[in-house]
Amino acid sequence: MATVLAMASYFPDSELGPHLIHPTVQRFGAQRAGSTIVEINGSHLLALSQADTVAEPILDAVAESAWKTFLFYTAIN
Repeated sequence: MATVLAMASYFPDSELGPHLIHPTVQRFGAQRAGSTIVEINGSHLLALSQADTVAEPILDAVAESAWKTFLFYTAIN
């Protein structure tokens, strides 16, 4: 029996600023990947202009992945 380890996936999204890819298409891709979509008001430089806001869901994803990895390895040992 195969065991699958689920990983957390987050996708930052902004309605403001220029878009090379339309926001609707970006959201569709994120939903299809099973990502948690985090909407942040800002321009295309979110990581610079709102570093704390961008870092928070990243740290949440790391914590969730670490916990799932711990549970996985605990279950198989």
